[in-house]
Amino acid sequence: MARKRSRKKGASSSEATEQGQRDEEATSEAPEDAAGALALERDAWTERLPKAAHWVLTVVTLGWWALIWRAPARLWIPAMVSAMMFFLSFAGWDMWPLGFVAVVPMLYVIDRCKTAKQAWMLSWMIGWLANFGGFYWVSGLLMDFAGMPTPVALFVCLLLCLAQGLAFAMFGALMHTVRSRTGWATVWLAPVLWVPVEFVMPYLFPFYIGNSQYLFLPMVQVAELLGPLAVTAALYVANGALYDLLCAHWLEKGSRPEAARRRVTIGAAVGFALVVANIVYGVVRIGQVEATQEAAETLRIGMVEGDIGIFLKEAPDKVANNLIIHQKLSKKLADEEKVDLIVWPESSYQSPLVFASTQESDDLGELERTTTRYPRRFPQEATWLRPSQAPLVDSDQIDRERGTSPEDRFAVQRGFKVPLLFGGVTFKALSEQELRDDPPNKKMQMVVDGEIKRVPRPYRIYNSAVLLDAEGRVEGMYNKTYLLAFGEYIPGAKWFPWIYDMIPAASDFTPGTEVVTFPFKGFNLGVMICYEDIIPAFGRKLAKAGPNVIINVTNDAWFGKTNEPYLHLALATFRTVETRKWLLRSTNTGVTAFIDATGRIVSQTSIYEPEVLAEDVAMMSAEPTPYVIIGDVLGYLGLAAAAGLVWAARRRDGDEADATS
Repeated sequence: MARKRSRKKGASSSEATEQGQRDEEATSEAPEDAAGALALERDAWTERLPKAAHWVLTVVTLGWWALIWRAPARLWIPAMVSAMMFFLSFAGWDMWPLGFVAVVPMLYVIDRCKTAKQAWMLSWMIGWLANFGGFYWVSGLLMDFAGMPTPVALFVCLLLCLAQGLAFAMFGALMHTVRSRTGWATVWLAPVLWVPVEFVMPYLFPFYIGNSQYLFLPMVQVAELLGPLAVTAALYVANGALYDLLCAHWLEKGSRPEAARRRVTIGAAVGFALVVANIVYGVVRIGQVEATQEAAETLRIGMVEGDIGIFLKEAPDKVANNLIIHQKLSKKLADEEKVDLIVWPESSYQSPLVFASTQESDDLGELERTTTRYPRRFPQEATWLRPSQAPLVDSDQIDRERGTSPEDRFAVQRGFKVPLLFGGVTFKALSEQELRDDPPNKKMQMVVDGEIKRVPRPYRIYNSAVLLDAEGRVEGMYNKTYLLAFGEYIPGAKWFPWIYDMIPAASDFTPGTEVVTFPFKGFNLGVMICYEDIIPAFGRKLAKAGPNVIINVTNDAWFGKTNEPYLHLALATFRTVETRKWLLRSTNTGVTAFIDATGRIVSQTSIYEPEVLAEDVAMMSAEPTPYVIIGDVLGYLGLAAAAGLVWAARRRDGDEADATS
């Protein structure tokens, strides 16, 4: 629940921050000329930069790689094929069967490299191209929001993909080291050596190779036991078994005795049997979970997707109409779908003025009398956001012509009386003591003793999700815990606050400190914001708080009409299997979706138009799954096993050297 404050304290918060927020707003840039207005009408960078530019860079870089490292075509061609199968198996392309064979060409390349260094470099090439096929949209993000020229943005995207490709490089070097010294079966080496690499590798946008199977539901049900690493391990077992069979009965048939080929065949058969057993387990569990869902109590929940692109969303002259778009869609849900709860996306509520009370009272009249006006944001201590008393109109132009009061024009709830969960930006005013002890990193212009000075702003801002009841009372507030680096804060700014003087437009959000669930109609709603839904550790942490359903509010409008929204959806579906809860994803521009406890996407929107969705959502048991309890134990076991394999391989190589000396 939101903390309570008296009217007097709320007024002092307003006085402490109102001038600062106005100054901050005045210094922000708004497009005033025709070119700026035109830029606001563009929804995505893809309208300016064709995908072809990325693929030209891909071909050039592949050629450079082949020349520098002098890799023969018999190696870099299968390497390129492997990389393409990796990213084609993921969301946006959705050729998930390729996941069962994508590793095979890479294993072929690793086995035929002369040194571990060559295996490192060729595997790194595979990783770079696989990541580039999946993350090409990063360059557009950098062009639009970091102001980078196209060549620079493409180069930075290339560096990011190279960094993420290091996981493949490490795997290639380890695999070559162990295989060349022991000749052990790939069916077991591949998963044991890849899982720890995937476990420890840091990513800006965390993902797992197993995420490629999000549409093949029987394959992913094991995630409730051991998490997404288990799905990856099963894929690598399948790839390793297939590669062993190809080597024994085709690629190396003439160089292997019959007994050796028989052993390889048996090992591969055991590997395939484990993969089949995993699929059978998935089929059984899907049936069991579906039966549980059908027997569970439900809430009818609706979600609003206004399809308001990032430029239009931030345009000062569009804010009021953007709010009306959400309200009209919400009225449709309330009138036609009879929903119990309406959900708006992350940061969906934006307004030049906010009218809120910080008084704790059950009397709406008292709350009305203690309402305070705040510029742009409302305080963390808010207990009531005043609903509009005016009828809903089609545009803000009509409101202005009618002389509708600001209190009614900029209210969150208007035209519907249904509880609402929405995303917005909140603030907390800081005392003089807090400003001295731990000032915000970002500074702003304020009038101090008659002079304009740059001083630490006297408040902190939060990316929040807020639950209102039908009358506008604040029933719960959650502050985003995992902030997006460079998007919501600058890493290292706490020690080097001058960074914000160099980049004044950069955001400086404060992270939340705890997960929360919102009590609602006898159930608990767990809330995530933005990319928290692709972090398994956060999903486990939230699941331990005992929600019956998980709701994610997010904003993927930053990435335009690219594959990113679909990739984000694919990664998020795993939280449902891991926790056995429904996941509701409410997004600004798509993909909004209802995902049931088996990982099945029940319904979803497109990324091209305003839409609403409504479903009867099963309120699942709050009991934790095995994965929620034990976490990524498979990753730690993989680290120990990989270390043991490398040690055994080196020792065996040393023993052979001693024997020949």
